Amino acid sequence: MPLPDGFAFKDLDSKVGELKRACSQDEGQRKKWMAVCQTAKTDLKTRLALFEIAYGTTIGKAFDDYDNDKRNTYFQELAKLLDDFPKDKLPKRWDIEEVAGAGLHSGEGEGGQVQMKYGENDVPGFTAKYTGNAPDPSQALNDVQAFEALVKHEIGHSLQDSVGYTSLVYSTDGGGWTDHGGLKEALKAHFAADLADFGNKIKTALAEAAVKDVPEDIIVKWLEEPEADAKALVEQIVSGGVVKPGTTASTVEGAIPADHDLIAIVKQAHAGCFKLGSSPIARGGRVLLLWASFGKWVTFDAAGYAARVSEYQYNSPSEWFAEFYTTANNKAETVRQAGARAYPGAHAWLDTHGLIYKT
Repeated sequence: MPLPDGFAFKDLDSKVGELKRACSQDEGQRKKWMAVCQTAKTDLKTRLALFEIAYGTTIGKAFDDYDNDKRNTYFQELAKLLDDFPKDKLPKRWDIEEVAGAGLHSGEGEGGQVQMKYGENDVPGFTAKYTGNAPDPSQALNDVQAFEALVKHEIGHSLQDSVGYTSLVYSTDGGGWTDHGGLKEALKAHFAADLADFGNKIKTALAEAAVKDVPEDIIVKWLEEPEADAKALVEQIVSGGVVKPGTTASTVEGAIPADHDLIAIVKQAHAGCFKLGSSPIARGGRVLLLWASFGKWVTFDAAGYAARVSEYQYNSPSEWFAEFYTTANNKAETVRQAGARAYPGAHAWLDTHGLIYKT
C-alpha cells in the first residue's frame, strides 16, 4: 500500500494517536502500516514514525551526522525482515548506530531491547555473509545473510530471559549445558580423574623432594589463567610448601607434565567455540568451556555438538539459544528445515513457547 501523494511526517504527526490505537486494536491495520513501512519511498522521519507505530517499539535518537539515506534503507529492510514476527515478540526499543567504513555488523540484545551497528558491508547492499560458522556446508547457518542472522540473533537474546530459555539449554534437547560457576567445581564434576592424575604425576616426578600432595586449589588457580605457563605453577608449588626448602625451580618445572590432558582440556575451554574443531576433548560425554562474558565455567553434552547450526552456537548457553532461534526463524525454508532436523526437541520447545513465526 503506497503512501498518498505528498504524505509526509507533518501529515502523520497529527495522526499518531489515531494510528497507534488502530494498530493496537486491529491486526489488519497494523499489517497495513507494516506494509507501508516496508515499501513506501518516503523520508526517514516518516519511516521511523511508522516503524514505531506498526512494530510497537521505540527507536533511540540518532546522531546528526548519520547518513540519512543509509539509515532510511536500513529501517526499510529491517521492517521487511520482521514482517512475520508477532508484535509481542518484537523488541520494545531499538538503538541503531552507523559506523564508518565497512565496519562489522554487530549487536547486543537483552531485556526486550536491541542495539545494532552497521557499516558499508550492510547498507545499502546487505550482501555481507554471516561469519558465525566455520564455514561448513553441513551447518544450518552456513552461507546466510549477515543482516538477517545478526538481527534475529539479537532479538533472540532480547527475549531469552522472558521465555525462560535456560529450561531449554539446560536440557538434552538444547545442548545439555550445566553452569558450574567456578573451574574447580566443573573439574570435580566431570574431570576429577584428570585433576587428580595431574597432581599425582607432579608428586611422583618430584620424588623425595615432595613433602605433600599438590593441593588442587594451586592447580586450579594456575589453570584459570588463559596463558598459564610452567613458571607460574612452579612459584605456587614452592610457596605452597609442596617441596622441601632449597628445591630448585628447575627441579619443580621438570616435574610438571606439560603434555597432560588436563592442560589440553582447560586450554580448549579458554580458546572458545571457534577452536573446538570437529571433535573437542570430552570426558564422560562432557566438554568444558569458559563462558567468558560472565566468567563462568560450563560444560555441554558432546553428543549434540556435531549437529550444531554454527560454530558460534557453542560459545555459551545463551548463544546456543540465540543461534537456534535465528535458524528457526530464518526466511529461507532450507535453513529452517536444517535447524529443525539438527535439534528437533529444541524446535518443538520454541514452537510450544510461541517462538516460531514461519513454517
